[in-house]
Amino acid sequence: MSKKVELSSEMDQNLSILLYKNGISIRSSAEIQGRSRNFIHRRSQFITSCERKKICTPLRERAGEEPLPVGHAITWSAIQIPPYVSRSGQNDDFPAFARAA
Repeated sequence: MSKKVELSSEMDQNLSILLYKNGISIRSSAEIQGRSRNFIHRRSQFITSCERKKICTPLRERAGEEPLPVGHAITWSAIQIPPYVSRSGQNDDFPAFARAA
């Protein structure tokens, strides 16, 4: 029978530093923290989802967490965002790359 794990923000912070800032694998992080790989994987997914919620717009929060239906106003506004332009001034959008292939 497994032990109950005390979850804390300190543990989450250490995990995010190990995984995202130091680039350590889930397996290595599990060994360092003395937890199972499944636990570390589930916790990292939870941390990522919490971080994504912080950057959501109020409009997206009101729409809920379910995937948006086709043709929703938010998806149309995302389509209309101009393509990414790199610092070099080159337009590095994927469709242009795909058209060249």
